[in-house]
Amino acid sequence: NNLSLSAYCIASAIISNLFFMLLTPNGSCIGLSGVSLSLLALDAKLHPSKELQFLIRFIPIRLPAYYALIGLLAWSTLGVVNSTFGGIHDGVAHSVHLGGLVFGVAVYELLKRGIYRKYLRLVKKSLFDWKRTFGSQSRQQK
Repeated sequence: NNLSLSAYCIASAIISNLFFMLLTPNGSCIGLSGVSLSLLALDAKLHPSKELQFLIRFIPIRLPAYYALIGLLAWSTLGVVNSTFGGIHDGVAHSVHLGGLVFGVAVYELLKRGIYRKYLRLVKKSLFDWKRTFGSQSRQQK
């Protein structure tokens, strides 16, 4: 796969923080939880039956990844709705989490449909054409 982890993480950080800026314009946020959740969402879509284990208030939970993804999407959406319309702020950047989850699912859908590969080929071709056009001019000037 041509998708590098660093490019994915940078894009995920940008998109999840854009979600935060759009949904919480008066808030402030620091961290990369949106990137973590985007990676979790992508992994949950790639391996939906994988069992995840985690703790919630010292209670061990085991869930298939797909159900954990649904739960996180619901929790983040409710958190955004509560903070936006209900005025309830719990100190969690739910909009960043939601942005990361949405980004991870969107990348999965793009990969599944082959859209990402088509776009990547187009970008590579245009860069190659650009290098060929402008690279030959710079060699001729020397």
